[in-house]
Amino acid sequence: MLVLSCYSEISFIGSGIQVLREVGVARSVWVICDSVQISGQALCEGFGKSKLPLNFLTRIGSVAYLINVTPFRPKYKTDSAGSLSIGELIGLYCNRQATEQYDKIYALLGLSTDPRAPSLQPNYETPWHDILKNVARYNFPESSINTWNGIESAIIEGKGWILGNVRNVTNDKERYGHQIITIDFSETAKTVQYDEKWESVWVLRACAELIQDGHIICLMQGQSQPSIVRLCHDHFAVSEPAVTPKKSNCILSSEENDTADPQDILLRWKIPTSEVRTELEDSLCLIQMTPDFQESDAKTQSRLN
Repeated sequence: MLVLSCYSEISFIGSGIQVLREVGVARSVWVICDSVQISGQALCEGFGKSKLPLNFLTRIGSVAYLINVTPFRPKYKTDSAGSLSIGELIGLYCNRQATEQYDKIYALLGLSTDPRAPSLQPNYETPWHDILKNVARYNFPESSINTWNGIESAIIEGKGWILGNVRNVTNDKERYGHQIITIDFSETAKTVQYDEKWESVWVLRACAELIQDGHIICLMQGQSQPSIVRLCHDHFAVSEPAVTPKKSNCILSSEENDTADPQDILLRWKIPTSEVRTELEDSLCLIQMTPDFQESDAKTQSRLN
């Protein structure tokens, strides 16, 4: 059982990354404020019935997900993995406070379904930009990754497919901390072969950056899960590095077996040191965000087109 105090330095709403790791393995959670105590599940249910500001969803929603699954964790197994990939976990919790920047990744490894890759083994002696490169390469295994000392972003260059855009986003009234997104798939999506066909309506956990209308579904070569990206001034930025789409039981017909050729795609992925991005970032040029990144004028023009 895990007890969270509303008077602690790290509160329920602003939970640090280390507290989330404790919540992620607990089999029950209680929140105590003075002489009042309430189960974490009851509190999350109350949040779902309250009209809280939208920015609370990014702070509470991801914690609510961990709390709501506590009863389903094995009773006598303390090292059970979670149900999310490391990419999904980083998308959920990258805006959480961490004493060490490294814990933005390392504290989540025990909650991940991914096997412990050698490149992700905790090593606090490794420079942060190399850790960022390793986790980006793990999520985008067939892409070229560049990082630099003192820069919070990784530049990801590779081939992939733009599969569609988010047409509508609503909050799930049945499950607090979830968003329902409706997707308009592109013609490219209809020709790319999947293990199963994706539905056009997905229910996703509310991440550190909420999904919005106009966000784009992107699948890079080598990825096992698609990403959600957004269009910035002159480049794409990663909003969610990995999401689990809703799949149907439909089998692809023989007419849908042609595969669209992948296109050159460049992405910027930021794991912030403290707070999440500001709207100002999306109006900046790529060279302003990552001044050490170099590309030819011809390649820049091709990318902009």
